Amino acid sequence: MLHISGTGLLKYLFKSLCELIGTENSNKKEKEAFDDLHRCLVMDAQRQSEQRMPRMSIRNGITDETKMCGSERVGNFFILLCVMYTTSGKCLLSDGLSRERIPLQRFRDCIKLYLGFEQWVNDSHPIQEVKDAYGLLAHLIGEVQICFPKRWGWGWNIPKMHSFAKMLDNILKFGSAKSQKIFRSDWRKSAEEHCKRSCTKDPATS
Repeated sequence: MLHISGTGLLKYLFKSLCELIGTENSNKKEKEAFDDLHRCLVMDAQRQSEQRMPRMSIRNGITDETKMCGSERVGNFFILLCVMYTTSGKCLLSDGLSRERIPLQRFRDCIKLYLGFEQWVNDSHPIQEVKDAYGLLAHLIGEVQICFPKRWGWGWNIPKMHSFAKMLDNILKFGSAKSQKIFRSDWRKSAEEHCKRSCTKDPATS
């Protein structure tokens, strides 16, 4: 999940967010104000005692996807949800959402659903529950494409999105992150990664 989401889809989601605030190099003041608001909420979140909070980063701001690891993107995406409930956050993003005809509540719900799925895949579930989740995953993919428009490259027709759509198939084949000993809690060591290492990396270093 880390390779698909943390270092993959979330990187594009934050770039799309940046485009919503202002395309390319426009609206630099608004982007900086959005980054400042994000930093304030991150510092507030780091002062509380909840141990299950995801890791966050304030090095370059939320609109700059560089110098940010995959797990930090998940935490920053959670803070983005908090930002969207502030008056300043709604004001800074209102023009972009209006331009793309994206309702604010729909944008919030998309972030909630994505974060919920991110957590859900790491827990153990009955087989039938996983099968019943296909419709919800399809809905999530559709909402991501609408709420975070990707106007560059091939749009959302990218390998990471294809892998995201196959996530439930992998759960049915290999189990959740907690049910397989070869998986870590964030799915950093998946079966595919082990195969890639043994087939490509090990011969190259021997």
